[in-house]
Amino acid sequence: MPFTTLREWDFTPVYKKLSKAFSPDQCQEIIALHKDREPMVSEMMVEDKSIRSTDLYWLLPQAGVTDWIFEDLSEVVGDFNDKTFQFELDGCMDLQLTHYKTGQHYGWHADLSGRFSSRRKLSMSVLLSKPNEFSGGDIQFFEDDDHKPKIPLAQGDAVIFPSWYKHRVTEVTHGERWSLVSWWTGPPFR
Repeated sequence: MPFTTLREWDFTPVYKKLSKAFSPDQCQEIIALHKDREPMVSEMMVEDKSIRSTDLYWLLPQAGVTDWIFEDLSEVVGDFNDKTFQFELDGCMDLQLTHYKTGQHYGWHADLSGRFSSRRKLSMSVLLSKPNEFSGGDIQFFEDDDHKPKIPLAQGDAVIFPSWYKHRVTEVTHGERWSLVSWWTGPPFR
């Protein structure tokens, strides 16, 4: 295989904050979609250590109910990707409405993995709660052993990042944290 000139990036492809992906009213409307539904409790342990403890609800495309969320996110992510990462994307997986109560968290992980997760290219998390409604629950990114920045988000703000980038949500120490998570897929990287 011959060597070629690489595309030059004007940034490091890590996380980026997007302000106001959804309005406060839209955030409340999304949170309300969990009513009358039982949560899926997601708990993962490795040996005797908790890796994940959250309640979640899957949101599927549904005309007149959730289609506006998928359409809004598609526009935001498509525009942002065109200006930055320029990944080849072909769609969005089902959305995950995630609810963290006091004591819940999600340890270090990457969203790109095997099987159904192997085509994930971009991940996005939108904070639906007001920041004063909970303590802890910070989304952090792993840069090195000494540097794990947290991203301050207002209600409706999003953070978008390549799905291979290691991140976590620290333990919620008070209140409740709601977020909307999406994964954007595409053909294998080449």
